[in-house]
Amino acid sequence: MSRRLLLVEDDAGALVAYREALRLTDWEIMVAQTMAEAKAALVGPGVFQVVLLDICLPDGNGIDLIEHVRQVGAETVVATGRMGAELIAQGGRPSILQNTLVLSKPISLELFQGALDQAYERQRNRIG
Repeated sequence: MSRRLLLVEDDAGALVAYREALRLTDWEIMVAQTMAEAKAALVGPGVFQVVLLDICLPDGNGIDLIEHVRQVGAETVVATGRMGAELIAQGGRPSILQNTLVLSKPISLELFQGALDQAYERQRNRIG
């Protein structure tokens, strides 16, 4: 059974790296490059087990998607660069990131795959 991952990322280079890192795994991947595309993809429970979320998106702050991701039963992994880390620090919303894995770019392959696996297991354990 494949695991479903929504990649919410607007950087073409990062998307290529993520896809390459997951090429030989059992993850089924869908890409959203904006918040609007991500919301459209997250139509209901069980569509995705994990959402890898960039913070700096062309149409807003990815942190604003976390609650929506939780409502559809998926786990969130936040992957962000320096600017995203600054937004998190300035955002005044640390509680939304509670129990969310946050990775700083550039991300090692081992850490990246480990975070997705951990998020998948948490999602599976939560829904039973």
